[in-house]
Amino acid sequence: MEKKGVKVLILRQICALSPEKKGKKRFNTSVDASRCVGEDCSCNKLCTRIFRCPGLIWDTGREKSRIDEIICAGCGVCADVCTHGAIIREEVNVRTE
Repeated sequence: MEKKGVKVLILRQICALSPEKKGKKRFNTSVDASRCVGEDCSCNKLCTRIFRCPGLIWDTGREKSRIDEIICAGCGVCADVCTHGAIIREEVNVRTE
C-alpha cells in the first residue's frame, strides 16, 4: 500500500524533458539485465514505480526495467536512482566541427 502525503523530487539540474534541454542528450543509457533483479529488488521497483521517468519503463515480459530509446532524453539521472547499479550511463561524445 502506498503512503499518502507529499512527495518531492529535488533535481541538481533542469529536467531533461524540459524544452530548454531538448535535443541535448548527454548520456546513452541502458539496463544491464544481469544486474537488474526486477521484482526481487529491495527498492520495490523504485526506478519505475516512484521515479517515473517516461524513458524508463517496466518490461512485464522480462520482469525487469528497460530504457525506451525513443523517449529517453539522456539525462542519466536514472543511473543515480538505481540502487543495484543496473542502469549504465555512458557519456555521449559531442563532436565540434
